[in-house]
Amino acid sequence: ATLIPLEVYLLTREEKYRRCAEDFLPLLDAFNGRQPDHHLHDIAIRHWDGFWFGRLKMWGDTFPHYWSALTGWVFYRYWQATGSEEHRLRGREVLLGNLSAFKPDGSASCAYLYPDTINGNPGRCWDPLANDQDWALVFLLQAAAIDPDFEKERWS
Repeated sequence: ATLIPLEVYLLTREEKYRRCAEDFLPLLDAFNGRQPDHHLHDIAIRHWDGFWFGRLKMWGDTFPHYWSALTGWVFYRYWQATGSEEHRLRGREVLLGNLSAFKPDGSASCAYLYPDTINGNPGRCWDPLANDQDWALVFLLQAAAIDPDFEKERWS
């Protein structure tokens, strides 16, 4: 709901669309935590996505899930629309945080099931199914294409 008016604003530069996106931005932000654990540091909560999209079919909250990366892309588009450096940096952090779904050998997971236990089953694990986590890469590549400082800050 935040991305659509931002995209329209960036196409038309009509202020009503930017204002509409800004009305939604606090609602989007409410799904993010700013905790020291990388699973929870500005990664948007996704309820039960491990059940709907994972192999384990567990109801637990997922941090990250590939749709968590969408929040990072929204923050980048907001930066592009307004010049908000805070949102550029947050967008970068969110997108990089979602890369934890990928292992060094190239394998990946659709979601990390965060709770310690879920309906009596152990949590704190990556779902073995890899199915759409590539959206994190898509948004990351798009951000790198529009942000001239992205590559320079990559290792900071």
